[in-house]
Amino acid sequence: MKPGTRATYLAGAVLLIFAAGADAKRIDKIAPDLKAGDEAQDYIVRYKDNRNVDAVNKFEKRKGQLRQELKLIQSEVQNLSGAAVSELSDDPDVEYISPNRMVGASAVADPAVVDYFYETSTAKIARSYGFTGKNIGVAIIDSGVFDHNDLKGTDNGNSIIVYRENFVKGESDTKDMFGHGTHVAGVLAGNGKLSSGGSQYRYTFRGVAPNVRIVSLRVLNKDGVGTDAAVISAIDRAIQLKSKYNIRVINLSVGRRV
Repeated sequence: MKPGTRATYLAGAVLLIFAAGADAKRIDKIAPDLKAGDEAQDYIVRYKDNRNVDAVNKFEKRKGQLRQELKLIQSEVQNLSGAAVSELSDDPDVEYISPNRMVGASAVADPAVVDYFYETSTAKIARSYGFTGKNIGVAIIDSGVFDHNDLKGTDNGNSIIVYRENFVKGESDTKDMFGHGTHVAGVLAGNGKLSSGGSQYRYTFRGVAPNVRIVSLRVLNKDGVGTDAAVISAIDRAIQLKSKYNIRVINLSVGRRV
């Protein structure tokens, strides 16, 4: 090999190594299941602590559309094309890019095993010690909670739902149009009124803590589907409301495959 040829070859090899390193670094910033196409869609972009705010703002104006801020995880939901995702992954201020993935409600108990769940419930144990959850706040991040007679306090008969908010994109209604959130609220805090004193039910179905204060944060639509961003925003709100409603528990009966 001629000296000039060898020098050219080595220079090319060095360039390839650097290029491969850059690609690897970029891949580390992109979620494995991210399939960016030409059509713009929503992504969650996480930034580093020392990000250059001016540079980020310039990029957003040029390439993407800011949908929502997720301050809890120092991220933003941005509507980006595939090319914009690739370019943004080269930004040193960007830590990670992932799809705004879909989430859904976890399964509801099979009626065939209701007896089993009744017998293993901790509700009776809690009642035996006089624990009713009074003055304790519980944030239910789900499909919303329907106004129901079983969700009224046993001490005063008032609704125990003290706060409602919707996080479903494009909607404003806080009502439960899927049913899962109301089911969860019943397990938590049902007073058993509708299943008492009749022959229709073998048991009285009471929740574990019938006098808690429910903070209903709706993240699932009428089909029981939501997004990562909605859930993150709801968790952030629960943290913000912690002192006001003495929130000690966040119930999150939603999920997705990982």
